[in-house]
Amino acid sequence: MARVLSIELGHSVVKICEMEHNAKKTKIYQCQEVITPKGAVMDGYIVDAKLKDLAYAIKETIARNGIKTKKVIYTVASAKIINREVTVPAVKEAQISSVIQANLGEYFPVSLADYEVTQSLIQTIADGADAGKHRVLVFAAEKAMLESYRKLAAACELDIVNVCCSG
Repeated sequence: MARVLSIELGHSVVKICEMEHNAKKTKIYQCQEVITPKGAVMDGYIVDAKLKDLAYAIKETIARNGIKTKKVIYTVASAKIINREVTVPAVKEAQISSVIQANLGEYFPVSLADYEVTQSLIQTIADGADAGKHRVLVFAAEKAMLESYRKLAAACELDIVNVCCSG
């Protein structure tokens, strides 16, 4: 895999890490921190009025440190992201997403019209009564929150690879 930026936006600090990850190892080239402009990030949301200030701080840090990669993975810390660990029947890994989508109402008993849902495979159970079943972490984030990260990526002239959740 090529180099990628991992950017974690906190209330007070933005952490920017240039790294490369493949199946065997992760290599970190450099990590930088920059002060988050006051009021720019509120519980994971990027405030529209502060988007330009935040983008400038990130772009300036990237340029000052000679970072050339344009691919970014954002890490979001927010109480507004809901998650559930679920067990999915023994299906092929490519079918897990379909099973999750079919059962969303059971996992999240709220209207998901304004949410984007994704999942992450934790483990395929190897033995016992549940052998072959999959433990999956399912996330639901508000579309408005994710759109603010897309806007930030565009303002920073970066391409989003993924948006992850921390916590």
